[in-house]
Amino acid sequence: MKLQYKLYLFFTAVVLVPLVVATVTASLILERSSRESYENRISSAMAAALAVVESDARKLSGDFSAAIETTDLAAVATGSASEQQAILNSIMSRSGASGVVIVDSAGNAVTGAGSGSAGEPALPHIASTVTLGPAEARWQIRAFRTFDADALSNIFSSQELEWGILRDGRAQVGSLEAGMEPAPLAGMDGAAGDRYFRARIDGRDYLSSSIRLPAAITSQEAVLFTGISTDVVSAASIRVLMMGAVFALLVVAAAGSLGFLMARNITGSLRELNAAIAAGIQGDLERRVEVRSGDEIGSLAGSFNKMQDSIVRYIADIEESRGQLLLALSYAGDILGSTADRKRLLEVTANAAMLATGAKGVWVESFAPGWPEEGRAQPDPSWPAGRPPSAGMAQENVTMGVPEDFFSGATGEAAHMLALDMAISGGARKVRRLENGLEMSAYPMLKDNQIHGALVAVATGPLEESRQRILTSLTIQAASALENLIIGDLQRHLAITDPMTGLYNFRYLIDSLGNELERSRRYEHPAVLAIIDLDDFKLVNDKYGHPAGDELLKAVAEILKANIRRADIVARYGGEEFAVVMPETNKEAALGVMEKLKRVIAGIKLENYPEVRVTASIGVAGFPDDADNHTDLLARADEALYLSKKAGKNRVTGA
Repeated sequence: MKLQYKLYLFFTAVVLVPLVVATVTASLILERSSRESYENRISSAMAAALAVVESDARKLSGDFSAAIETTDLAAVATGSASEQQAILNSIMSRSGASGVVIVDSAGNAVTGAGSGSAGEPALPHIASTVTLGPAEARWQIRAFRTFDADALSNIFSSQELEWGILRDGRAQVGSLEAGMEPAPLAGMDGAAGDRYFRARIDGRDYLSSSIRLPAAITSQEAVLFTGISTDVVSAASIRVLMMGAVFALLVVAAAGSLGFLMARNITGSLRELNAAIAAGIQGDLERRVEVRSGDEIGSLAGSFNKMQDSIVRYIADIEESRGQLLLALSYAGDILGSTADRKRLLEVTANAAMLATGAKGVWVESFAPGWPEEGRAQPDPSWPAGRPPSAGMAQENVTMGVPEDFFSGATGEAAHMLALDMAISGGARKVRRLENGLEMSAYPMLKDNQIHGALVAVATGPLEESRQRILTSLTIQAASALENLIIGDLQRHLAITDPMTGLYNFRYLIDSLGNELERSRRYEHPAVLAIIDLDDFKLVNDKYGHPAGDELLKAVAEILKANIRRADIVARYGGEEFAVVMPETNKEAALGVMEKLKRVIAGIKLENYPEVRVTASIGVAGFPDDADNHTDLLARADEALYLSKKAGKNRVTGA
């Protein structure tokens, strides 16, 4: 059986049948229900009326007490009748009372004003009494206020009820004619709505109820009475019965039509949803279902549409991640192939990190050591893994995708501090939230427990675990590439460095001399080559041993490095000979520098061999005056050195 027919049967069984049964049952109890509705109307009206009376009584009491507080009570007790009359008029005016009376200890009225001028009013009133202070305990002042007939009339008339305030069983105030006597009067005590009875008034029967007003409220014993004609109750019951029957028929018809439409709507929406699901299975992820309502069917359609949107976004994210991963892998090859250029290596690593993770910015910092030919200090061998670089470490960095004003302070300051913090902590990944809601995370470039640098990524939130793995992989490859670069730099350094003195060797000297002469020729600058030979060095080795000779060579090398310019090149020429290339220097200036070096060398005192003394013979040749190529310049400087030796050593000679 189709779902549509099942819904018809279900609706008939669950809705229509119970509705018919309920209509028949309602018809049987309608008479009783109608009477109960009028009883409830009477009860609510009585309760509201009593609340009005009690409210008026509280207001009178409050206003009366306020007026008494500002009244000279001693004058009330001791004043003359005219003075008392004036005081009572004032109290009556300020309290809004309709009458005020002074009563002595015997309950007799001494004097009064308004409706209480002769004692208790003729009709029941709301009353409030104040006893004077201890010194005047025999006096009382009592205030009266008429019932708010308009307010009570509004309450009862809105419910179509007759009412009255009865004294001695007869109507005094209300819609009942004065003097009418509802009968029977028995049973007219009790709270509002506690008891309902029939009363005959002027030949008509009433459904009635009454309540005796509390003695604390009224000046005299009184009863609040209300009722409605039984003819009205019966006519209303018949009308309600007829209207109920018509209404039941209309409801059955409307319910049947609504059931048909609902069943058709539900099955139609489900058919459309099923068709969209089938299309999605076939790959049509653009198919959507129209949301026609806010019920569960509409919610199901909306959820299906959101699911389709999520699938489309998920596939797009997968495609984007796939593209980023492919680019990252492509850049990874570039990283490993970029070992010849440290700056390029850092740039490639930063680009790969941005493409692979979608970060807003990347900061890559290298802690790799520099080498003398780059104008940097020697690496500090005392720096172990997991500690920040010392003054002997050269630091390089590359910033990708980060605006100049992105970090607080100088560009990259925050990333640099995070990288150092990570290095101090031994290479652990560090995360820091920025004031602008972004998040920085630093990843160490680790190789064999040695930190070669750090990669700092800036994103709008925490990076996904998959992207963290990509960054970790990139930093591992970058660390390997940096280590290869360091090894290559070390090999090149060893190839051009004299292991004894740490100066450049003869090979580097020849290459550098040729380059400097070519540069001097291009820009028409002079240049000088000086060759320094230690006099009688063989005697030092023979007399004090080779360790003394080695220490002497190292001391001379340190003097040369300390007394030449940064742009000059100093090298070990061979044995006990040294060479100095001085770009953009004429021969006269170079001779002066060499004279100074000769004196400093003559003053050397070795720590372990204080008795050793040495002098130096120096030959100086200039470009282009003495030679126009490096071969001839070496020969002229060597000839000048020979002349220094021949002339007695410990002297400087120009070519």
